[in-house]
Amino acid sequence: MMTQPRPTLALSCLILLYVLTAAGCGSSPRATFYTLAANAPAPSATAATPGPRISVASVSLPELVDRPQLVVRGEGPQVELFELHRWAEPLKSGIARLIAIQLSGSITGARVAVYPENAALDADYQVHVDIQRFESLPDGVHLDALWTIRCLKGEPTRSGAVRLHEKVSDSGQDAIVSAYSRAVTALGMDISRAFPATPPR
Repeated sequence: MMTQPRPTLALSCLILLYVLTAAGCGSSPRATFYTLAANAPAPSATAATPGPRISVASVSLPELVDRPQLVVRGEGPQVELFELHRWAEPLKSGIARLIAIQLSGSITGARVAVYPENAALDADYQVHVDIQRFESLPDGVHLDALWTIRCLKGEPTRSGAVRLHEKVSDSGQDAIVSAYSRAVTALGMDISRAFPATPPR
């Protein structure tokens, strides 16, 4: 009775390598990255003389949303993290950048820097933002924040609070990010209204 020849070790390794290579050739899901952006260019507030020097010095966020993934809260206590839908930059940096855009466009002649670049700026004012709520729910996105403007040249500190709600116009993550952008833009506009008309001397 004839027996079938057993595959050699080399042949077995070749078969295993082929199987692993074939498995690796399958297309894996690609991540989509998002950034906060102004829905319309901020108006240019130019002046003949330089305006105040402003530093967006700090932005704090709840730990739940201070992560690369988009976070959506469902009904009740459920929270969903979208592994394939991520922020293209740290969320704190994106919020600070968008606030700076609004301050630059709304305050005449303002020169605005964002941390950590602000370390080299001899600022007249420092803006600190404590975002206490930044989440997406079925009825839209919610942003609750406290903000402080500290004058480094003797003027009193200004502070304020906002509670913002933006409806999500469509299903999907694009619409959620757009609503977040509108909320942060409104936050920046609220802060800009607290600045004095002329910079400190």
